[in-house]
Amino acid sequence: MRKARKNSLRQQWVNLCPDGVSLSRMLQAFDRIDHAYSDPQRRFHTLLTHIRILLDLQQQYFPNAPLDVILAIWFHDIFYLPGSKMSEEVSVEMMRFILYGIFPVEVIEAAADHILATITHEASENLGTQIMCDLDLLGLASDPEEYDSGVRRIRFEYGQFNETDWANGRKSFLLNLLSRASIFQTEEIHTWFESAAQSNVRRDYESLA
Repeated sequence: MRKARKNSLRQQWVNLCPDGVSLSRMLQAFDRIDHAYSDPQRRFHTLLTHIRILLDLQQQYFPNAPLDVILAIWFHDIFYLPGSKMSEEVSVEMMRFILYGIFPVEVIEAAADHILATITHEASENLGTQIMCDLDLLGLASDPEEYDSGVRRIRFEYGQFNETDWANGRKSFLLNLLSRASIFQTEEIHTWFESAAQSNVRRDYESLA
């Protein structure tokens, strides 16, 4: 199953290949992406789970999303250091390095804007950014068992933090979401998933409080 999923993702990546770019160049880029997401400390933010799921959701709900949104999905967690405020910025720099000469600079920079927006997931007027942020948070609307499983995997990634620090950080994140008028920004995701996300986030916060 793992091999099949990776092969499927590799093919999805190759399908993005622009005219004039060699297959070997695209495969080299995929190997760099795969390596970065293969850190053994990761349990939630992996290529075969988080990124694959987001790509599937993008196809399901936003099949006409532009290339910059798709690239943002691939690269938004390529560097992931739990507790760091620099993860997204480093992810952007890694994306620029890996994709230089493969995709147009303006597409890469648009993807960079979407990635940096996931630092806060705050409201944006840019539809591509709204799509990226909503897809990144859509796991909040999972059924309760799946939601709790995801939280446990994220907790594993934050293993260097004690329970008090973990709880305080998690509560801050959840309270920020609950203080907003809406968790989701796009009409589609807000309409279908806002209620479920609000319920899970509130339940999670109350369990920590």
